[in-house]
Amino acid sequence: MPVTGSRVQIALSRTVAAGALLVLAPTVGGCSADAERDPVTPVEPAATRAEGAPPSDETTTAAEEPLALAVSASRGPHNVTAKAARRLLSAGVSTWSRLGQGRGRVRVVSGGLPVDTAPGAQRLGSAAAALRAARRDDDMLALVPAHAVDPRVQTLTVGGVSPLRHPERYPLQVATGRTPGTVVTLAIGGDLMLGRRVGDLLERRGDPYAVLRPMARRFRAADIAVANLESTLSTAGPPQQGGDSFAADPAVLSALRRTGFDAVTLANNHVGDFGERALRQTLTRLERSPLESFGAGRDLARASRPLVVEVDGVRTGFIGFDSIGES
Repeated sequence: MPVTGSRVQIALSRTVAAGALLVLAPTVGGCSADAERDPVTPVEPAATRAEGAPPSDETTTAAEEPLALAVSASRGPHNVTAKAARRLLSAGVSTWSRLGQGRGRVRVVSGGLPVDTAPGAQRLGSAAAALRAARRDDDMLALVPAHAVDPRVQTLTVGGVSPLRHPERYPLQVATGRTPGTVVTLAIGGDLMLGRRVGDLLERRGDPYAVLRPMARRFRAADIAVANLESTLSTAGPPQQGGDSFAADPAVLSALRRTGFDAVTLANNHVGDFGERALRQTLTRLERSPLESFGAGRDLARASRPLVVEVDGVRTGFIGFDSIGES
């Protein structure tokens, strides 16, 4: 009978992240797995040149990359004006308000940069050390080369431009002899339950996209977007959980793709709410749709099989598992 994935064994040569996301390539999110240990060439930092001035002869052949402003994942807002960023690099700042980031004192650290890139910043031994400090302290601002940034921190935009998404337009550049790696963005949604009263609303409006429209811009902007489909797509069987049995109209599949989703996990405690036949129909309907799925299948091997998505040479693997298991 069809099952949801519950036992998965995958051998990888690199670290396997906890949860359902497996990084299957050495480069993800714009950083090399070993980048934080790579040396940098101490040449003239572009960020300290006069605005609009050409690089000196010594740096004309040195690769430049964005100088990233990294903060903890829980901090906001996320934008710094170009003027405030230049002030930070030329004279230093002591409060977040000087960066347009609210109240409190800011502690600035740097790592992995040429000497004197950020006067006034506490220089740590490496970019990895500076990023660790930012992860652990909401009042810490880490100045690091963009290639060292990993997904455990967030980078502030400068003048509305991201150092990772648009490095060619980012206003702060530093000559390190490196260039940032490929950046692939991932958006992960939570439970998508489009049945019961939500389904009734969609039917009255005649628009399966109605409740998804407000989130579409965010998910379309990501290179890969996934979520949990918290329902079956068929009622071809008796409800297994009474009034708590969830089923959505199969028409929601095209609406999910229109929203920007690339894949859904089926490993949850509602995909079997209407029995085995309904689950098989759900699997068939997904196979015929533009959406990928993972976490359930017609046998354990197929339910346990990871979904691997490749974007710009970066492979991201997903597995789904259900630890509740009513159905």
